[in-house]
Amino acid sequence: MPRVKKTTEKLELPVLDTKGQETGKISLPEEIFNAKINKPLMEQAVRVFLANQRQGTVQTKTRGDVRGGGKKPWKQKGTGRARQGSTRAPHWRGGGVTFGPMPRDYSLELSDKMKKLAFYSSLTSKLKESKIKVISELNGLEGKTKNMQKALKALNITGSILLALPKDSLKIVKAVRNIENIEVVPANLLNTYSVIKNSNLIFLKSSLTLLEESFLGKKIKNS
Repeated sequence: MPRVKKTTEKLELPVLDTKGQETGKISLPEEIFNAKINKPLMEQAVRVFLANQRQGTVQTKTRGDVRGGGKKPWKQKGTGRARQGSTRAPHWRGGGVTFGPMPRDYSLELSDKMKKLAFYSSLTSKLKESKIKVISELNGLEGKTKNMQKALKALNITGSILLALPKDSLKIVKAVRNIENIEVVPANLLNTYSVIKNSNLIFLKSSLTLLEESFLGKKIKNS
């Protein structure tokens, strides 16, 4: 289990509405938001994530793959020129490539425990930087970008945004997809790279519930 720092203070954040007004408070799970910050592990998790995004399908043709060149360009001796065996040799125009990139697997592995530790570490770091906000709900935006922009302006957020959503939130996705510097992801699919890459992290109240259920295995009743 991830190491949790013992604290007497209760981890809470204000819950805001779309006008930036506080409507209450919400308790945050200490296992996730009060973990030990491990920067080397976060760097490793990011490196593994980016490596696993690489397809590794690029391929160049060697002299054996290039079409043609089967005939010797001129006889071996008597011409005064250097001997050549094929016009598809690497030093010929149109020839093959020597030591060029070939298909390979770039994927790296990180244990599930290390992934969780790095993820909790990234969220704890964001919380300490006061870069996490919780919104009660985003209903009433009617899937309109203009309404979403007004809500973000009211929240006084600058820089890139990672918006963690509950599973069924098609209208919200429609409202944000044309806004620059905002990334939308279901809370159960959050990862260390996305958290670190973006300046701000916004949770919906219901997406925090999804986060706890997904990563801590807790079943939380909706109040």
